[in-house]
Amino acid sequence: MVDISNLSREELEELKVEIDKRMVELEKEQKVAALAEMREIAKRHGVSLEEMIQMASSNASPTGQLPKYRHPENAKHTWTGRGRKPKWLVEALEAGASLEDFAI
Repeated sequence: MVDISNLSREELEELKVEIDKRMVELEKEQKVAALAEMREIAKRHGVSLEEMIQMASSNASPTGQLPKYRHPENAKHTWTGRGRKPKWLVEALEAGASLEDFAI
């Protein structure tokens, strides 16, 4: 551990800048390592990381069904056609849209 009790304010400010720079570098290094680890895990399971990300972001249902309907302005909002209709779809249907307008 470094003893900083005898450093001047100016020296402490310089040290703070260096610490902040190192923290940013360390965060980047950790992200790169995490990405490599995630790619390796996906590879062991026979899929690409990109496929896994797409599955996670497609708002797929827990049953694994693919969505049949998608919000036209926000692709994150999807519906498989099973279960309760999501709020965004109910509101659109009440406003006069048809279910076919959202079909994928």
